[in-house]
Amino acid sequence: EIGSMRLLLLMAVLAAAPSPANAKSVVVRDDSVPQTNFAYLTKFCFGKGKGSVRFKFSEAAYDGSHQLVLYMDKVWSDVLALDSCPEKLNHGGKGRTIRIPLEADAVYQEDPWSGMRFGLSQSHSIIHHSTPHYWYAVLVNCDGVSSSREPVHYEMEFLNAGGDHFSADEKSMLWFTSTILVGFSLTGFFIVQRLKYHFQRRKPYFHVVIVVLVLALGLQWPSLLLRWLHFLVYSSNGVGLPFLYFIGRFLQELSKTVLICLFIVISQGWTISTDDVPSAEVLIPLGAIGVCFELVSLVVEILFRESHDSFSTAKEGLLGLVYVGLQMLFFLFFLRGAKRCIRVVEEQVLALTSP
Repeated sequence: EIGSMRLLLLMAVLAAAPSPANAKSVVVRDDSVPQTNFAYLTKFCFGKGKGSVRFKFSEAAYDGSHQLVLYMDKVWSDVLALDSCPEKLNHGGKGRTIRIPLEADAVYQEDPWSGMRFGLSQSHSIIHHSTPHYWYAVLVNCDGVSSSREPVHYEMEFLNAGGDHFSADEKSMLWFTSTILVGFSLTGFFIVQRLKYHFQRRKPYFHVVIVVLVLALGLQWPSLLLRWLHFLVYSSNGVGLPFLYFIGRFLQELSKTVLICLFIVISQGWTISTDDVPSAEVLIPLGAIGVCFELVSLVVEILFRESHDSFSTAKEGLLGLVYVGLQMLFFLFFLRGAKRCIRVVEEQVLALTSP
């Protein structure tokens, strides 16, 4: 039983570790930006080889004043530091800034879903011979005059070499998730066989800790499967299955909350100084603490992703440190409580054995 519990604990902790960040949608459909002279759209990391960007804008952008400008990361910080729109537009040399005018005499076609008129889809190639680089897409209108003040709607699709929809900084996400899913499934199968043997040949019951860990693992496996399906479809269309991914993340957070509550209860002495299962009066506040901890972690993670996808990543490192710090604080709390309970037990044993 002890060996099975150790395996379960190891697998549960590994499975509940933070997963790779959600892949940023590289197919932006029917999004919009207000008409300003410098409207940031999105960014994408192109790897080695020939990548491409496909795009089309709504009719309001084709007035002869707007340009789609792609800035390489080498010049992006300098562009943001400039004050005037013409300076930003003309900054960067060949190979670092790509300017694509949106001509006023464009041919339009009506979108069957929204009823809006869009220009025909255009594309532009981006070739890297070695190091991956981020490219930032901006809709620029330095004239400041437009025939329409309506928001500009647009659709964009970024592709790496070979038609890969994953950004170069996220290209290992499908492989990583597949590896974790296979390893998790094989180890889970082994654990199930051990538990069946334990139940049939030795003791026809399981300790509550094992039951809770099995519950956490039971939530994690479909979570991994759903996220893997999302990334698999994402690799082919750049959108994936957002609803399945949401369900998968929900199951993952539920599994992590179960584990957090278990660790908190153990840190308060259960299975160390007492075998009595805590009452509802104790479990409910501890469960609330676990849920609050997960909610705070999720908020930090969401802010981290927003920083990662935004035009500036200045906050990304700090938010990452805060997220890791929260996890470390929780485990320090657990270890401190467990050591305190062990010390109390040792003192009680010493008092009983002393002459």
